Parts: sequence; C-alpha cells; structure tokens
Amino acid sequence: ALIHPETFKNTPDERVCEHEIDPHFTTFSTSEPPPKKIDLQLNQMVHRIAGVPFKQEYKHYLYYPAVMMVETGLISVAESVFPTGPRSSRVLLKFFAYTGKPGALASRALFHGIRWWGRRFFIKVANEDAGILPSIQMGMDAPVQPSEGLISIREERLHHFQEFVRRATSDDEALDPADSWAETTKAF
Repeated sequence: ALIHPETFKNTPDERVCEHEIDPHFTTFSTSEPPPKKIDLQLNQMVHRIAGVPFKQEYKHYLYYPAVMMVETGLISVAESVFPTGPRSSRVLLKFFAYTGKPGALASRALFHGIRWWGRRFFIKVANEDAGILPSIQMGMDAPVQPSEGLISIREERLHHFQEFVRRATSDDEALDPADSWAETTKAF
C-alpha cells in the first residue's frame, strides 16, 4: 500500500530512482517530475522568485533509528519519531525553506506563501507517516532477524526501527540499544 496516497499520490518509476543502504542510514532519491504539470510549473516559478536554479530532485534520508530528512530544491524537512512506549510514539516535524534574498518583497511574499502551503502539506505527510506506526509497532513481537527471502528497502528500514524501539523500551537490561545496535545491522 502507498504510504502517502493523499500527498505524493504515486510511486516514482524505479528507472529514475536511486537507493543507498548503509548500516546507519538509507537514502532514496528521484528526479521524476510531479504527475500534474501545474505542480511542476509552480515549482519552477517558486525557484525563479527565490533566484535559485531549478533542479527536479527529491532526496529522502533515513538515519537509524528514527530521523528522516527530505531535500527538495528550496525546501528541507526533518522528521523524527520518538518512542514513548512499546506501542506509542511522538513525532517531531521541522520545515525549512529558502525563499531568496532576505528583505526583498518577493522573498517575504514567497516566505509567507511557502509557510502557508508547508504547514498544510507537511502536516498531511506527517499524519500519513504516523498512520503506518501501528503496523510497525506490531512488529515489536517479530523475531530479531527478518524472515528469509528478499528484504525490500522499506522492510529493512522498518526492521531497524522496530529493533531500536524494542531494545529502548524493554525492561530487560541486557538489551542495551547502544551496545547491541551493531548486531542488528550485520544481517544487511
């Protein structure tokens, strides 16, 4: 199932995607334009107003266990999930935008427009992200290692998150997240 059905709406064509997997992070990037031409044109216009060359690129970083960042031209987003218990979490979302030369009328107008749009759009994104947390947290009862077979990028990321939360919220003092983290990355 698509994680962002209301915001991103589609999955990019794998031919224009790149993935990087490291024991401490993963990245996903794509240069696929948005499905609606008007969204592409608005993005190009905003770049012109800010005085920044347009580059159609989206890059998503996930630093284990629970820090996610996105870069898209003028906008960067940081999101972190803080486990508050074995079955609950709190999400922190920060939104950053470059709107051009400080003090310029166009920059101020762009700032207010992006802030208005960003508050609405990225809160929807964060809510869609949070919508998958109950399914992830159910995995706390799964074995330490993923099952045999192909492990997708999403499954690999979820495994790291689940293992961190399990260790961080366990009453078992032998499960220290810092000491045992390397063990969970050896499988990959």
